[in-house]
Amino acid sequence: MPVYYNISPDLKIVYIICLGLVTARELFEAVDLSSLDFRRETGMGTVIDMMASELDFDLPDMYRSISYLNELPDGGPELERQLLVTPSKSLHLLADAIHLLSTKNNLKLKAVSTLQDAMFSLRLSEQQQEALRFFEESKNSIRHA
Repeated sequence: MPVYYNISPDLKIVYIICLGLVTARELFEAVDLSSLDFRRETGMGTVIDMMASELDFDLPDMYRSISYLNELPDGGPELERQLLVTPSKSLHLLADAIHLLSTKNNLKLKAVSTLQDAMFSLRLSEQQQEALRFFEESKNSIRHA
């Protein structure tokens, strides 16, 4: 699977790294796996790094995403911030479309162009060095696995 994750309880970040061609199913599986990790806490932001990948995401995948969001119970836990880091204008538009079409829940999905933009959105400006080190160590652990 070309999707990996790491979690920093100190920074309150789930970092999902995508490499190569990634299907929506692979991405959703990684998100599900990360939610079961013992380090995962409520309120963590998720950074999905797609700088070294392409997403194979089609219309049925978009419908599944929207249906999932719309089926969440009212009054349930607030959805956490999710940042998609990508240079792809198509993925920026996809994130906007999913956000607009999700009718029942306030999806907190935003596409940004750099990890620095993601850190700013997660209010990690004061912890920028620690966050960058965490991102780099996460990438290095994949290369050495």
